[in-house]
Amino acid sequence: MLLTRNVPGLQLRGQLRKGERFQLPNLRGSKLPMAFVESYAFAKESRLMITMRRKQVEILSRAALKSFEDRMLTHVKEFFAEKCEKLGNEKTHETIRQGMLKARKYGILSEYDVCIFIDVMFEYGVDFDVDPELPWANQVLNDPAIWDPAYRVNRLFDAATGHEKRATIDYEEEEAKAA
Repeated sequence: MLLTRNVPGLQLRGQLRKGERFQLPNLRGSKLPMAFVESYAFAKESRLMITMRRKQVEILSRAALKSFEDRMLTHVKEFFAEKCEKLGNEKTHETIRQGMLKARKYGILSEYDVCIFIDVMFEYGVDFDVDPELPWANQVLNDPAIWDPAYRVNRLFDAATGHEKRATIDYEEEEAKAA
């Protein structure tokens, strides 16, 4: 079995045979930050194992989701203040939860990527991903060639930005013709 683990500034690779333990390299004297080296050395030497029951994991997961939801509420209130004011606090929370579920449906799981997804959702509407007037969103989110969720979200953001620019240009051209 080939093990690979990427860490900033370090790549761990090793060939393991059945029954063999993976040996971590000595990082002292490396160019990595000292805090990382010390925590890595502690993990290497301590061989501490923690066992968590399913219930404990569920409780921690719920707490993490609630924390993210609260941070997203602060974020959308800052960047989409008018929409949040119209929706009210409870409806804004509900919209954020709906965005988190929709993002998961498309394999978008990291907080950063979910945040971008929710931003696009607040800008173009809750059902932007299935809106026939926004075909670019559906095309990007369902493109089988895009397997990396981070890349998918970046493409979604780029498409949304491009759509906004085209809409602004079209509006300005119509204004110029009318004048």
